[in-house]
Amino acid sequence: MKQFRFVMGSDRYDDCAAFYGQLLELPVFDEWADPTRGTIWQFSDGLIEVAEPPAGERAAAVTGVFLAIEVDDAQVWHDRLTGRGAVISSPLTTKPWGHHSFGVVDPHGLELVLFEVVGQH
Repeated sequence: MKQFRFVMGSDRYDDCAAFYGQLLELPVFDEWADPTRGTIWQFSDGLIEVAEPPAGERAAAVTGVFLAIEVDDAQVWHDRLTGRGAVISSPLTTKPWGHHSFGVVDPHGLELVLFEVVGQH
């Protein structure tokens, strides 16, 4: 199977590394430090890559994009992340299409919507 990878350059690499590695506790798939730093984390069947932009360049702002990530239990994830001080961008609710979900924002401004399938659309 081919891999799916979401890649984001961030001027806030250290904060993003703490968010994905410590707050979400995602396992590191790969990392490097030359010529810039970057880390790839495993999340289910996909990968999330965050890298510093090359020297003298700024990372693009995140607009109109979010990651939707299916989890086994949205309530457990919500409680875990709020307990760790994560910025919750949308409350835990059940959507009409059968997802129990909430949003959390990473330090670069990217929203992650964690959802659990609880019904059929």
